[in-house]
Amino acid sequence: MKPELILLVEVTIAIIIIALASTAIFRLNGLVSKINVRVSCDAYLNNHAKYQAALLLLSLIVLFFAYVQNPHNLMLLLSVGDISAPADSMQWFGIAENKTWIFAGIYLSVVITLGTLSFVYIQFRKSKICVGEILPYVGWILLFSLTNSFSEEA
Repeated sequence: MKPELILLVEVTIAIIIIALASTAIFRLNGLVSKINVRVSCDAYLNNHAKYQAALLLLSLIVLFFAYVQNPHNLMLLLSVGDISAPADSMQWFGIAENKTWIFAGIYLSVVITLGTLSFVYIQFRKSKICVGEILPYVGWILLFSLTNSFSEEA
């Protein structure tokens, strides 16, 4: 088969996988509400936990199909590179050209965390919720954050 035709088939398959996964994301909330599994007494937490678990499963399925389609490319994207190598210049983030990827990663993590924290703080102040009310949910918050970040990156 010609390389152009192979590329066209691979791109078409990738688009179909993305379209199906995107459709599944929108239908997921309705589907998980029908699953009769309880992980919490709180209905909101229960539904959210089932949604995050289903989203994580969907991410793993998409990664599996990406691996089947092009194992080398997926493994290249998932591999850890040389974090001591010089990073590209990201002037708009304040990262100079001679900095390493480990510095860039830590710097971006701090900047993004502080930005997110400021918005969360503003919303928290507006809500008039007592800190003691949310402390029992910190474990759920961290779990949902981790599964959500994995699903977003996958």
